[in-house]
Amino acid sequence: PELTMTSTAVVPGSGAVSQDVTFGATVAAGELVYLDTSASNVAKLADADDTQATAQCYGMALNSGGSGQPGKVITGGYVTVGAVLTVGQLYILSGGAGKMCPASDLATNDWTFVIGLAVTTSPLFLILKGGFVQKAA
Repeated sequence: PELTMTSTAVVPGSGAVSQDVTFGATVAAGELVYLDTSASNVAKLADADDTQATAQCYGMALNSGGSGQPGKVITGGYVTVGAVLTVGQLYILSGGAGKMCPASDLATNDWTFVIGLAVTTSPLFLILKGGFVQKAA
């Protein structure tokens, strides 16, 4: 199941690295975004079961906003996501736009993209790697 996060509880933690972006869609804090290179690198919701391009997760939104609005995205380090994590669990980009789930929930034909590792029940350590291989049937 997708991880249910509390958008108001998403905060950067130790060693967090963030970048300024312009949203190209409505995005809530805690949702995962990719940069749409065909639209001036605006940040849109990342999605593992869409195209390979949408599975190239850039980071996690730290604030909410609509299309054309400025945003801040965490691209590395620790982030509190407002959800209880399972220690030792890898979390991946899910087939739900902007969402993540445990690695064991990767569906057939989804693009594999690792979001982070739960080293404690909170926060999540962002890894942000992958998006080049689809899960085989």
